[in-house]
Amino acid sequence: MGILNIIKKAGEEILNALFMQVFKNACEILTGLLKAFLFIVVLNYGFGIEGLIIVITAVTAFQSLLYLLSIKPYFSGIKPPEKLEKDEIKRFFIFSAKSHLFIATAFFWDMAIDIYIIAYLLGSVSTGFFSFASSISFFVLHWSPGIVLNPIISPLFVKQYTKHKDPVILKDMFTFYNKLKAFFAFPIILGIWSFIDKFVAIIYHNKYAPSILTLKILVLSVMIMAFTIPIRNIFDVFEKNEFSLYANIVVIYRICASLVFIRHFGITGAAYAYCSSMLLFFLIHLILLKRIINISYPIKAFLKILFNSLIMSASIVILKSFMVDSLLWLTVNIIIAVLIYLLLSYINKPFEAKERNLINESFGVLAWHF
Repeated sequence: MGILNIIKKAGEEILNALFMQVFKNACEILTGLLKAFLFIVVLNYGFGIEGLIIVITAVTAFQSLLYLLSIKPYFSGIKPPEKLEKDEIKRFFIFSAKSHLFIATAFFWDMAIDIYIIAYLLGSVSTGFFSFASSISFFVLHWSPGIVLNPIISPLFVKQYTKHKDPVILKDMFTFYNKLKAFFAFPIILGIWSFIDKFVAIIYHNKYAPSILTLKILVLSVMIMAFTIPIRNIFDVFEKNEFSLYANIVVIYRICASLVFIRHFGITGAAYAYCSSMLLFFLIHLILLKRIINISYPIKAFLKILFNSLIMSASIVILKSFMVDSLLWLTVNIIIAVLIYLLLSYINKPFEAKERNLINESFGVLAWHF
């Protein structure tokens, strides 16, 4: 399954490079639905964990095959160059080695570390509560638009700077990308903080109530992580990706803090350790960024987005007082909250006209008015 996952990831990167995100997303939806259907079948027939692993492996193989079949026509007539320049090969291997070391040391950021510690210190019930909170947090992170767009925006940083060699363009892109992240991250954080108790009560009948505070802290943590991505894009442009590797020194604090905090605060302690270490990780990235280029954050736009998000959050608190404990009412209230946020963003616009035009040109329609 791991090997198939690597093949699938390689296919995703090539599809992103070919700007075939629509096909990739369609495949992910198709295979996601297929996996959900097969999970239900496996669980109903009592095949257990082994059956679920077989399903995941089979669906991953199917998804990899779809990617490879779609990619093949683009490369069937291409012949590789007979000889590559030594300097280019050297640059490639150095950059790749630094990226690999960053990913290898980033293993210690994985939530599995906390799960191992919690399982050892607190037992299986606490492990289940923490796994619930961490899985929802990372689901929100990976499917938030600011993260989904990264495979497109990341090479765009390199392309634009290589083309113009102008730091001003990088600053504008950095500002725009952070606005885009904040536009989705701020309301997601406040929305989850406001709605999560009702969500757990209605969907899970309060079985995961002990996870609520942990989930709130972890959602904040993963959104802090999301704001390190634009900084890493700048590092990649200047081939300074070793800076992210240096920042991984924080994992020493992260593991030590987890051991101490989990003993004293339980699963919430693991969330405290992760959040504080992620904040340190972000600040180190910010300090190292200043060594390359002088970049500032769009504070005025951030304040507008935060104001809109706070008003939305206040409206959720009011709506909750009238909410009946049913999935229908939960869905309706979430939709109302989203519409309130979009209306506020339409009135109190965080994006400038040129940024709105850039997004609308990408869509091909005048859809972005925020």
